[in-house]
Amino acid sequence: MKILYLDCFSGISGDMIIGALLDLGLSLDFLKEELMKLGLGKPEIQRRKIKQGDISCTRFYLKTAPFKKINLRTKKDIFSLLNRSGLNEPTKSLAKEIFLNLFKAESRVHRENIDRISLNELADIDSVVDIVSTAILFKELRVDKVYSSRVSLGRGFVKTREGTLPLPSPATLELLKDIPISIHDINHELVTPTGASILKTLSNDFGKSPEFTIKKIGYGAASTRREDNIPNMLRVILGETENKSLYDEVFVIEVNLDDTLPLNLEYVIEKLLKEGALDVFISPIIMKKSRPANLLSVIAEERLLERIINVIFDETTTFGVRYFKVKRKKLQKESMLVKTPLGKVSIKVGRLDGKIKIISPEYEDCKKLASNLNIPLRKIYEASKDAFKRGYSLRND
Repeated sequence: MKILYLDCFSGISGDMIIGALLDLGLSLDFLKEELMKLGLGKPEIQRRKIKQGDISCTRFYLKTAPFKKINLRTKKDIFSLLNRSGLNEPTKSLAKEIFLNLFKAESRVHRENIDRISLNELADIDSVVDIVSTAILFKELRVDKVYSSRVSLGRGFVKTREGTLPLPSPATLELLKDIPISIHDINHELVTPTGASILKTLSNDFGKSPEFTIKKIGYGAASTRREDNIPNMLRVILGETENKSLYDEVFVIEVNLDDTLPLNLEYVIEKLLKEGALDVFISPIIMKKSRPANLLSVIAEERLLERIINVIFDETTTFGVRYFKVKRKKLQKESMLVKTPLGKVSIKVGRLDGKIKIISPEYEDCKKLASNLNIPLRKIYEASKDAFKRGYSLRND
């Protein structure tokens, strides 16, 4: 499994993570071509090798002048821009998720409806490019999982268009809820709201990582230097776990529901999945006094535990939930695209100790082809598996 570890010893910002990803060897020309798909004109972006301390790192620069002037303040403005763009769907989706986390944080800080929130300076073209560039480069990196260290924060004050704010900024703190942090006595903004939203969106786990083999290391410089001479940079480590089944720990959250309308459960499931639940399922049960009921079960990572529980309390009639930690053993999973005589289909391949155990074509791809071609769905599944087996056989002759 390919993983990325974010070492936030000096915080994180949008330009820091872009610089670090470029430092891994991703192409600046590719990034320029993809940014053109925003339809805002030709971007003038640069990367320069600089030194902080004795460490060579990459600094990402953006000149905003060539971009078209466009109003980007609300969620509607930004999502419309992304929807109109020529970016691929996974990149659009990731960029939207990062922005959505930003809007949610600002909405909670200002206690305003999310659709009325204006991000002000956060939504200037620099932040849009930072977030979209991160999404482009991250998707190009094709990692399976992201881990992050404890996040270092500074103190003091920062001047904004809204006035002087304490550090860490309210939006940054809101975004870092449920994420391990350490606050240092340094008068510097180490984590920006944009950086915090990127971190929150990308990272699967914080404070620890699995054992892995280091393949590449990248250093991304911030736009300013720290007063204490500690390098102001983000370090990212690209690595691979051993080629064997994977173990991890997750939480199972359960609740018995005997008076929640069954019709409402579809909405509850949808909302839990949007909050990041790994899986949600319902089982029929018989409770005391032989009352029929439903058992709602949710599987989620530890960092999302409180958010998942809050959704259950908000959306069901329960007075309490139970939760417990469980161990999981997983197959090594790989996603790829296969070309069949009927069209292209994404498939997932599961391996145990290097041996293929399962081949699973993506349902939505198969459904779309079956509908467009008016042929049975199972024929798409069969063609997808055959195409993979032929390709796999050729690669291993």
